[in-house]
Amino acid sequence: MTDRREKLIAYRKLPSMVSYLIVEQEMRVVERHYQDQGGRWLSELIDEGGILVTCPPSIELFLADIYEGV
Repeated sequence: MTDRREKLIAYRKLPSMVSYLIVEQEMRVVERHYQDQGGRWLSELIDEGGILVTCPPSIELFLADIYEGV
């Protein structure tokens, strides 16, 4: 719960923070918190495919790679 409350609140206050991922350990789900172009924080749950990380340089992480061997 610390990742979803205290850490998330603290990270959102950092001007350079644009994306924050919480990778679940017990199931194949990644929670993505990110800023849109207007500076609003949004969140989504990702349970398949890839995750576009908008930090320079933009990269795409695939759940299959994150959970490889699990």
